[in-house]
Amino acid sequence: MELEVYWKAGTKRVDKLADLNNKNLILISSYSYGGNYSSLVKNANKVTSVVDHEDGFDKLVSGENEYLLVYKKISQRVIDKYQITNIEKSSLSKYNLYAKMSKAYPNAEKIMKKIDEFLLNSNNTLKSNSVDSD
Repeated sequence: MELEVYWKAGTKRVDKLADLNNKNLILISSYSYGGNYSSLVKNANKVTSVVDHEDGFDKLVSGENEYLLVYKKISQRVIDKYQITNIEKSSLSKYNLYAKMSKAYPNAEKIMKKIDEFLLNSNNTLKSNSVDSD
């Protein structure tokens, strides 16, 4: 998954996580941001937590905060859906995600196969690739 930061046109460009220190951030409450959530909150001037990308872009566009940290694929869907313009972005980092499931879970192999099919059909970059033996 690719972590991106968005800002309204005219706001100072950001190219790395450290550039967000002492800034006003919009963060999605359920994300860990690759293990950086705590440091982002600690080093920010202000943090607004939102439940999803749509709420985050709404707060960004309304000028509530300066920077929105989100993941690329979902962000592009929201931008397209609401035809959001006058924003800029930068890619900060990429993370590999892995799905694992215990064989003890009922129908584990069948479920993992369905996940693989979904990911392949959605042209996603995620790949589930194992069922643990525990």
